[in-house]
Amino acid sequence: MTSRFALIALAVLLAACSAAPAPEPAPSAAPAVTADAAPAAAPTASVPAVSAPADADDAQAWLLGTWELSYDPDNSPKDLLVFADGGALQIQDAQGVKAYDGRWSLSGSTLSMAFQVNGREVAFDATVSPARDRITNESGAYYTRVP
Repeated sequence: MTSRFALIALAVLLAACSAAPAPEPAPSAAPAVTADAAPAAAPTASVPAVSAPADADDAQAWLLGTWELSYDPDNSPKDLLVFADGGALQIQDAQGVKAYDGRWSLSGSTLSMAFQVNGREVAFDATVSPARDRITNESGAYYTRVP
């Protein structure tokens, strides 16, 4: 199974079986701060790896809303992706019950998504169709907008 929930389930299994803690990211050099520079805002989400747009401008506003799993070659259960302004994302089951919170970012036709599952990050990319009517993952499963 290569659907999103299968990837998340695999991450949960790996997190549960792993005896070693996840490696800490290498520290990066902090930018110089001047006296008149405003302090950076604290992050508001628990998923820092995928940077989200500051706001969904016209180039990304079409993505906002609910998308449902329309086709999956693995016959996974239907689920929903709910994209919100500011890069917030939820995976919900077919009845709209939240399963996971995450973050999204869009660069060209690549949609990056990341979720925290049992303290571990699960991240993956999907491809947006040129007509912006499908979001397809690497298994060939795709989502279409809910009217």
